[in-house]
Parts: sequence; C-alpha cells; structure tokens
Amino acid sequence: MAYTSLARSVWSARLNYNLMNSLVYGKLTNSDYEGDAANASVVKINNISAITVEPYVHGTGLSDPSNVDTTSIDLTLDQNQSFNFMVGDITKATTNINTVDGAMENLAYAIANAIDSYVAGLYTGVDSGNFLGTDIAPETIGIGAEEYKAYDFIVDLGTILNKANVPSAGRFVIVPPDVLGLLAKDARFTSSPEVRANGIVEGQLISGMQVHMSNNCPNTDGYLNKIIAGSSKAIAFATALKEMESYRPDKYFADAVRGLQVYGAKLLNTKALAVGVANIGTTR
Repeated sequence: MAYTSLARSVWSARLNYNLMNSLVYGKLTNSDYEGDAANASVVKINNISAITVEPYVHGTGLSDPSNVDTTSIDLTLDQNQSFNFMVGDITKATTNINTVDGAMENLAYAIANAIDSYVAGLYTGVDSGNFLGTDIAPETIGIGAEEYKAYDFIVDLGTILNKANVPSAGRFVIVPPDVLGLLAKDARFTSSPEVRANGIVEGQLISGMQVHMSNNCPNTDGYLNKIIAGSSKAIAFATALKEMESYRPDKYFADAVRGLQVYGAKLLNTKALAVGVANIGTTR
C-alpha cells in the first residue's frame, strides 16, 4: 500500500507524539496557547495584573475594588523547520523496519533539537541579578577542593529563584551531560541516575527542582556552559504543523512526505529563570 493513502492525520499524530517526547527545553514552557497556534501566525497572550490584598478592619468596610488590568503580548511563530523525504519501493520491500514510525521518530528528534536550541537561547533575556557567574568571570564546577560541587551549584540557583519569589510548582534545572555525571558521583543526589527519553533524570529533586539533561545546553566558546533553572511559566511556547502531505515523486519509485513545522517562544518573566555560567573542571 502506498503511503499516499495514509491520512494526513496519521502522519501528524505520529510526528506530534514523537516531537513532544523528544523536547526538553520546549516541554518545560507554558504551552497553553498551542491550540491558537494551529490557525494563526501570531498568538495573543494576556497577562493579568496582580490582585491587591489588605487586612480587614471590622466596622470600617472594604476599600474600593481595584481594577484588574490585562496587557497583551504577541507570541510570533516566526521560526520554522521544513522536511521532505522519501522511501523507495525497493527499500520498503527489503526491510522489516516499520518505516512510517521510524521516519517520524527521526524527524521529530531533528525538529525537537532545533526547537530546544532556540528556546534555550532565550536565557540571554534573563534579569542580570539572576545569573550565577558570567562569561567574563564564570564559576568552575568539578570535584576539586577549590571547585564548585555540581549539587551545591544547583542549590544556589534555586536560592536565586526563591529570592525572586518564583513559584515552587513546576521548577526545573537543565544540565549538560558532564554536570549530570558529576551529580551521579554525589551521594546527596543518587549513585545511578536514569535519564528518560525526554531528558528527565530519575533521581532526587534538588531544591525542589526536577533535573533534566540536554545536549542543547547553551555553550559559549566551547566551555562556558549555561545551566538554566526556573519555572515552567517563565517562557511561552507554541508550535504547529502547518503543512503535511504525502506524494509520489515524478522521477522515483518511492513514497515521499513533505511538511512545515512552525514555532515560536517568548520569555515572559525575566526573573523566573536563573542562569549559572560555569566551565567544567575536575571530573575524576
């Protein structure tokens, strides 16, 4: 059966399922606006003003009601990844691999890699007071006597979030593989962390933050690692599969699929993330 007979929804479902499982940074965002992204290139985000509370004085009555204001922020889906691949009839006839699922999994991983790199780059907009170390004066994480222990470094990032009154629910920290390796050697964390497919590290939380591992941790000059901690409400993110179609290429005996995935992200709260800038020192 030619893949052209497969409904678009079948391809879309496979891609979306695998994409959500592959994202790390993109999954740790506020994606409440995903539904709006399917039919628009700009998503409106309404921020609601804070509500004032005050002690009640018996016999005096309540103060006049304060007005709840909303401010609108545009989330533009100005990023995109296109794809166009084919599977030859001979290949399908000589392989036992489920080509549809395999192709969608590989495609989703490639798109997720691009999305995560983009979302991770938003750390540059974080409030300057929420940095631990800088590009000019980075911290050093390692096991040496004068080096920052990875566990303690993450605890201090959590302290920055606490001082900024960041909600404790949904907190996370994303580390590169080298830092995860150092955490694995610290009895305060765990001796054998298990990393799921979506980057979640099965182990003890650190200062209430779920640990994630990603190869997309921003890195400047090859050694200045950006370890990002924060709340899932800090960044708004939306993505949509705008185009998806299967066809038979004119010059080939093959089934092909092409499409366009669009996405966008915006840092909503510059104080809801903490960024540690560190190089990796002694690891053994």
